[in-house]
Formats: sequence, structure tokens, C-alpha cells
Amino acid sequence: MVDDAGTLPSRPTEPIPAPPDDWFVLLNRIDVEVRQLQSNRARWEELTAADKWAGESAEWIGELYCRAQMLGIRRMVDGDRRAGSFKRLLHKMT
Repeated sequence: MVDDAGTLPSRPTEPIPAPPDDWFVLLNRIDVEVRQLQSNRARWEELTAADKWAGESAEWIGELYCRAQMLGIRRMVDGDRRAGSFKRLLHKMT
């Protein structure tokens, strides 16, 4: 932040500590989960664009897709210590 004289404050003399390793573990889990959600979405778009499928099997695949996406999103907001969630990462960062 600039002070009243228009100068920037000096840099801190203390080095900024590295983030804890468990942050990177959670980030990796989150990255894997988001990539899986993106992959599911791409496959779903390919299937629905083909216009070659209909009936019960199409409904079943649609339900499976929706469930997979909902579970993936739920894992991102799960606060359980066993889950590698975005919520847990934010909590650790505060």
C-alpha cells in the first residue's frame, strides 16, 4: 500500500514461509477431481451431440452422469478430514 507521501513500504526482511506440504496434497486431490469432472463433461457432450442414442439406456447413462457430477461437487465442499476438498484447503489456509 502507498503511504501519504506516495512511497511504497520497504520489503519485509523476514522471508515468507513456504506453505505446508498438506496444502499441496489437498491441491493435488482437488486438481484430480476437477479434471475428472471436466472429462465426464466432455464425454457427456460427445454422447449427446451424436444423437444416436435414446430410450432407457440413454436415461440410465444420463442419471449416472448426473450422479457422478453431483458426487464430485459434493466432495469439493465436504469438510470431513478424510476428504481432499476445496473447503478443507480454504480452512487450512485461514
